[in-house]
Amino acid sequence: MGDDRGGEYSYSVFGLPHRKGADRIVPEWQDLAVGDPLNEWTVAGLEPERALVLHSNLAGSWSWAFILEPLEDGRTRFIERIRSCSPLPRRIDEVAMRVIGFGTLLMVRKQMLTIRDRAERLVV
Repeated sequence: MGDDRGGEYSYSVFGLPHRKGADRIVPEWQDLAVGDPLNEWTVAGLEPERALVLHSNLAGSWSWAFILEPLEDGRTRFIERIRSCSPLPRRIDEVAMRVIGFGTLLMVRKQMLTIRDRAERLVV
């Protein structure tokens, strides 16, 4: 993930240039480590082939987790979780989170569908 790697796998935001995401595994992008930057995010946790946790202090404190959970039938569940702690007053924060939450829902849905499609293409 990240503009200097595989992109965001989602929609372009407000017409800004946006990479659609790699459609293959790029070996030189696989060496991610805790502390590495990804756009405005920093890798906070990493368990290869299982979990990636990102952290950002942009407009509050945010965490973004991507988790692969193996299922008994051989499939894999892909879980994406975003959490925030905002410095805004509670009422303003509630309205802001509703607006941001709806936009995030759309972006994350597209991102998950794109990643699923690419993963299914890679399965032999």
